[in-house]
Amino acid sequence: MQTWGPAKDEFMDTEGWPHQLYVREARRMVSDYVMTEHNCRGQVKAEDAVGLAAYTMDSHNCRRIVRNGQAQNEGDVQVGGFPPYPISYEAIVPKASECENLVVPVCLSATHIAYGSIRIQSFDSKNAGNRALIPTGSIQDAYNADTTANYRITFVTASGTINQGPITVTASDGR
Repeated sequence: MQTWGPAKDEFMDTEGWPHQLYVREARRMVSDYVMTEHNCRGQVKAEDAVGLAAYTMDSHNCRRIVRNGQAQNEGDVQVGGFPPYPISYEAIVPKASECENLVVPVCLSATHIAYGSIRIQSFDSKNAGNRALIPTGSIQDAYNADTTANYRITFVTASGTINQGPITVTASDGR
């Protein structure tokens, strides 16, 4: 970078720097349920699924070191070969004691290695529609049921059907 600098023919209005840097991973919420490598491998199954993930658990190199006079990358993780696994509803909502009325589908509660699998955009975009139905369905059901509602939502995916629920919802205005 010091020798050549940024590309001369890209992002010319910002002197070769992109308008937005790619952030692969940032802060994540810690909720009552934390998605882990055990979920990815199918050793633990979330029973309250709101979507599926199935990408390889991947984490890029953490650093480059010199060993025996040669540069080597350290910290790369690439573990795959597992079938789609459910993403927990509890992993996308904050702890009830910390916040209400919030769904956090992107910075969900997951370990670093599990997030490496869940974060992939193709899965994330497919699951986003499913996640969007959660607050809509619960608010409408609670409003129509006068005080509380139990709802079950069904997600149809390329690899099968996952049933969600039941979840009890209480309308805050008593209706």
